[in-house]
Amino acid sequence: MTRPGGVVASAVTQFLGGMPAFDLVYNIGAVLEADVTRLRSMRAGRQLFWPNGQAALWRKLGLDDVTEVPVVVHCEYKSFADYWATFTDGPGSVTGMLKALSDDARGSIEQHVRAGYLWLVCPMDAGHFP
Repeated sequence: MTRPGGVVASAVTQFLGGMPAFDLVYNIGAVLEADVTRLRSMRAGRQLFWPNGQAALWRKLGLDDVTEVPVVVHCEYKSFADYWATFTDGPGSVTGMLKALSDDARGSIEQHVRAGYLWLVCPMDAGHFP
């Protein structure tokens, strides 16, 4: 609630395309597991999370002078284990998705994500260069 001329602010984390750290897990998981494919598709269909999604909602609800400002969050990880812990420890939608999978499925996703992660952050260590 705000008074006329007041400011309303909101934020949404853009999944699928807006958070590469999450995208790597979702995209690899979707290739390996049908349940992850369905979850990724459901998230992709949520237009509120697309660029201009919230701004469009606010305009539809009658707000004037709506401005969308992207916020870029840079994430650095000390190691793959530090990165992977983002998805396996604590709360979060990716954590819940991974915990719902069998140990074998989760291990397979972790193995493939590790290879992709090493390629992204340190191609020489991943064995892709002589």
